Amino acid sequence: LATGWLVPPDDAAALADAMTATLALSLADRAAIGDRARAFVISRFTTAELQRQTLAVYDQLIGSALEAAFVRGHR
Repeated sequence: LATGWLVPPDDAAALADAMTATLALSLADRAAIGDRARAFVISRFTTAELQRQTLAVYDQLIGSALEAAFVRGHR
């Protein structure tokens, strides 16, 4: 177990099992999972990374729009 449990949507039994498993862990184990989860989020959701991903979407959208305009203009 790295950063938590993944349960299927709309599966109350699986969620209950995951919650029960979490509560059965020692405080130290729960803290370690929390620390790993926090490190995961910090490493993947920095301001710079979110900016990079947003700009990549804009580049893709603009590129698609320019390509469509080019195709329309050359018919």
